[in-house]
Amino acid sequence: MPVCADPNDTAPLSLKSDANIAAESRPTFQVKFLTDSELRQLRRLLKAASEEKDEDKAVAKVEEALRVGIVGAANLAFRGKPLDFDAIKNFGDYFTSREMWELAYGQIEAVTVGEQDRFLSGSAQGSDQADSAQDAKPDDANQSQAS
Repeated sequence: MPVCADPNDTAPLSLKSDANIAAESRPTFQVKFLTDSELRQLRRLLKAASEEKDEDKAVAKVEEALRVGIVGAANLAFRGKPLDFDAIKNFGDYFTSREMWELAYGQIEAVTVGEQDRFLSGSAQGSDQADSAQDAKPDDANQSQAS
């Protein structure tokens, strides 16, 4: 069974510069859990953007990378006014270059941490497989392999 069985599930992602804002009002992006193909696409876009000599083309690749996994946001504001994530056509109109790069790379970390948390919480619930793995003695495994 996939780690993320709910295709609508997301992991939170916030900018480091917003860390001092209370969690309930902190601008937070929702990152969908990425398939292997999406993750490879994201990495290709980030690599291409970092190697691109033309700044406009590099920014376009970063913006494309942002759209791979970021599917929504909460508590966004721009110049004191609420900002609807779905209305963003050009991230560069609302975010600095550093923020866009942080969000683009942050997608990978957000979903990786989210997957680890989900995996560990699933194991902690005591599945039959986890219980049998805990009960097995190292010598038992070695003996069965030697037979």
